[in-house]
Amino acid sequence: MKYCGGCNAGYDRAAFVAALERDFPAHTFRYAHEGDREGDCLLVVCGCAVRCAATAGLRGRCVTVSGPGDFGGAYGMLETLSP
Repeated sequence: MKYCGGCNAGYDRAAFVAALERDFPAHTFRYAHEGDREGDCLLVVCGCAVRCAATAGLRGRCVTVSGPGDFGGAYGMLETLSP
């Protein structure tokens, strides 16, 4: 996971991630760092439509969430990766 700075968050980003962790207990969620190569996907959690979270240097399949309208994409991605 990669979070934006949260300066203009229009929803509770932590509650959204907590819901993902609850709904997908078989997955491991951790913070992404530059150069990371492990993991099946990268979830970029932005608080608004500006989507300012820096992703340079991060690798892998990426889904960006910037509000409730994007939640379905994150859930869909995790469903395709579920065992």
